[in-house]
Amino acid sequence: MTDRISEIRLPESHLPIREALTEYFKDAILSGELGPGDRIVETQWARKLGISQSPVRDALRSLESLGLVETIPYQGTYVSSITFQDLVDAHTIRGNIEALAVHYAIDRLTDEDLSKMHTLLIEMEDAGKNGDMNRYVHKDTEFHKAIVSASQKKMLIRLFEQCNVYEWTYYGTRFSSLDLVQLAKRHESIYRALAVRNEEKAKELVVLHLQELIEMMRRILAEKTPINSLGR
Repeated sequence: MTDRISEIRLPESHLPIREALTEYFKDAILSGELGPGDRIVETQWARKLGISQSPVRDALRSLESLGLVETIPYQGTYVSSITFQDLVDAHTIRGNIEALAVHYAIDRLTDEDLSKMHTLLIEMEDAGKNGDMNRYVHKDTEFHKAIVSASQKKMLIRLFEQCNVYEWTYYGTRFSSLDLVQLAKRHESIYRALAVRNEEKAKELVVLHLQELIEMMRRILAEKTPINSLGR
């Protein structure tokens, strides 16, 4: 990565430099451009971009909170190795959070909530038809967040947000055996169960939704191979 730093330009963005850097590093790690063990040197990035080290340092702290990098005292900051077991754990824990959210949301769901979810379904399919993976992942994440938000339970919402859902959805999408449109359509049964206020069915479906993704990825991924090294 050090040898290629002179070639890198941050994409134009309306975001503050710290957030733009965070998004750039995140995309590079998720895509495998930055692989496990790659070192990210603050001084090199700051010098290359003509900025102070502070926004680079802040971006790396954000990445560390997501588990994408780790800082080793007196050595530096390195891209973390993300394993298949990490993926399984993240999806399993998230499935239980979403099932609990359904329990609280089922009697609180408003027409506005359901309308938002339906719109997100349409937007997911549209992103899929256009092959826009980044937009698809964002809409997928928003759909599941809408379910949890409908619970009106602040702690559940906070726990969901701490699950780094966008990042894990990115991996789940990237290594799925289905195309984006097929992945989008998998959400329709969850929506229908919520729309008729069928709590048990909706809970069953949100858990199954994630378990099926795990099994699809299990067939594709070698379990001991770092996931974020496969795009290199």
